[in-house]
Amino acid sequence: MPESNSQLKPTTMVWAKYPRKAAKRNQEGWVHLGFRIDKDGGVVDITVIDVSPKGYGFEKEAIRALKKWKYEQENAQESDTVIEFYLSLPPGKKLAKG
Repeated sequence: MPESNSQLKPTTMVWAKYPRKAAKRNQEGWVHLGFRIDKDGGVVDITVIDVSPKGYGFEKEAIRALKKWKYEQENAQESDTVIEFYLSLPPGKKLAKG
C-alpha cells in the first residue's frame, strides 16, 4: 500500500500493476518516488529515489500509476512530497506457476 509523508490527501489513486518479470519470479519489491504536486493537484516531476530489488520493473509500474493520481489542494499551492509503494504477494500466494 502506498504511504506518503504529506498532509495532502489523494482524491484519485491508481494502484501499480505487478511487473510481469517480477511475477514470473515471485519477486516482491518496493519503490520510493519523489514528486511535486502542481496547483491543480496533479503529480509532476516524478523521480525514483530508491527501488529494491532493481531490474524487475517496479519503478516503471509505480511511476505509471502515480502519474494518474490527483491530490486535494486546499490552498492551490505547489508542494513537494515523497511516496513509497510496496508491491508484495499475499501470504502463501504465488503468481507464477511451477
